[in-house]
Amino acid sequence: MLHELIHRGFRPQEYAIAGLQCLNPDGRRSFVVRMLLRSVLYFEALLQLESIFARGAAEVRHNGPHAYYKCLLELDDLTPLNAIADASVVSDKWFTALLDGPGRRDDGDGGHGGGSSDGEGVGAIVPAAPVAAPLPPAAAPLPEHAWVFPCIDAEITVRLDYFSHASRRRRAYCSCPAHADCFKYHYLLTFDEPWKAVASIVLYMRLGMALPTKRDHQRIPAATDVELNAIRDEMPPDLLDPEFVVALPAD
Repeated sequence: MLHELIHRGFRPQEYAIAGLQCLNPDGRRSFVVRMLLRSVLYFEALLQLESIFARGAAEVRHNGPHAYYKCLLELDDLTPLNAIADASVVSDKWFTALLDGPGRRDDGDGGHGGGSSDGEGVGAIVPAAPVAAPLPPAAAPLPEHAWVFPCIDAEITVRLDYFSHASRRRRAYCSCPAHADCFKYHYLLTFDEPWKAVASIVLYMRLGMALPTKRDHQRIPAATDVELNAIRDEMPPDLLDPEFVVALPAD
C-alpha cells in the first residue's frame, strides 16, 4: 500500500505535525509512517480518499483511532464525522456506535466488518480518551441542487451539497459514470465566481470519460478561464446569480 500511495503522489511524514494533521480535498497529499503501528485501515482510507470526500467528509485526520478509519471506509454518509474537532481524542466506542447504526455501506462482502480489531497494526495501543461532544449543526440546511449536463454518450449530474460541512463552504461534486470510484469536487469559493466550480467539473468529466482508466482521467489538467467561459451559457441561471450562497456565515 505504501508503494501505491507514493505512486499516487503521497509523501511520507514521520508525525502528524502542526499544520499537517489532516488531509482535505484541496490540500497536499501525505501519509504518516508511524500509523503502521496503529491501523492498516488508515492506509486503505488514503487509497480511497476521493470516495471518502465524495461521501461528505471535510477532512481525513492522520492521527485517528482504528474505528475512525473503519467509519471512513464503511459509512455511506460521513458528515457526522465533521462535527469532531480532533479525532485523536475521541474513543473508539463513539465511532463503533456509528458503525452499529443504519448508515453502514453494503459492498457485498461485509466491508471491513468482523470486530474492531481487524486491520490493527502490530502492538497498536490506543489509550482511552474522553469522547468529544458533537458540535451543533453549522446552520439551517440550504436547498440542495442537482444539475444535469450532456456528456458524450451519457449525462452527468453535478450536485451541490445542502450544507457546508465543518468548513461551512459549499461544495460541488460529481461521480464519473465511466470509471469506478472516480469523483470530482470543488469548493465554490475556490473560484472567483461559483459557476466556474461547476463548469470545471463538467469539463473534467467530458474530457475524461472517454479515457481508458481512472488514472488517465485524473491526469487531466485544470480547465483554463477561456475553457470555462466557453460553456458559461450552459450553467443554470441560479448559479449565475451574484447573491448565490457559497458559504454559511460564522456564528
